[in-house]
Amino acid sequence: MQELGAIAPSTSGEGWQAVDRYALRACPSSRFTFLFLDFDGVLHPEYEGQFVPQEVVFCHLHRFEAVIADYPLVRIVISSTWRLQFDLDNLRGRFSRETASRIVGVTPQFQRTENKVQRVRLSGLGERESEIIEWLEQHGQEHSPWIALDDAVWDFRCYRDHVVECKNYVGLDDAAAIRLRKALDSAAVGKYRIDESSIRGTVS
Repeated sequence: MQELGAIAPSTSGEGWQAVDRYALRACPSSRFTFLFLDFDGVLHPEYEGQFVPQEVVFCHLHRFEAVIADYPLVRIVISSTWRLQFDLDNLRGRFSRETASRIVGVTPQFQRTENKVQRVRLSGLGERESEIIEWLEQHGQEHSPWIALDDAVWDFRCYRDHVVECKNYVGLDDAAAIRLRKALDSAAVGKYRIDESSIRGTVS
């Protein structure tokens, strides 16, 4: 649990104490795999600018969380445009407690004035992948493995091989979930099993 950033030595010098479950812990840059998560066209079908029906919204969330539960060293960053409308606590509140505890932030926004983009994207990159690369660099994780779960594969020009694509009119169906597992299995960190009795993470 210490290696996973869930506990740390007590400030009194005796025993252990819980740490902020939402904090991104200082660690070797390859310790975590970062998953950049889109919502529309992934956690539910895309409705092309219309509101997602209440009975459909986040209809694939259970499938997503079932996959992520097997990869405790994955940390999630929200790349969805929902981050422009809702703050981080609101976004976390849509997930189970366990998944929410692994959401470490949102990608940076391109600032707009009078509907004009003021912030210049990174040269040669699509807007979404530019936001992802900026986030990684801002947090000193530019050498960490990462995956984007997204339907907008066209917005990835240089890093398309990092994208697990969902069909926008379907979202994260069983086939996409299998592709996500394969991508996570090939990431540097692999799968970890938590042995709480010895407070160690061991590769399975």
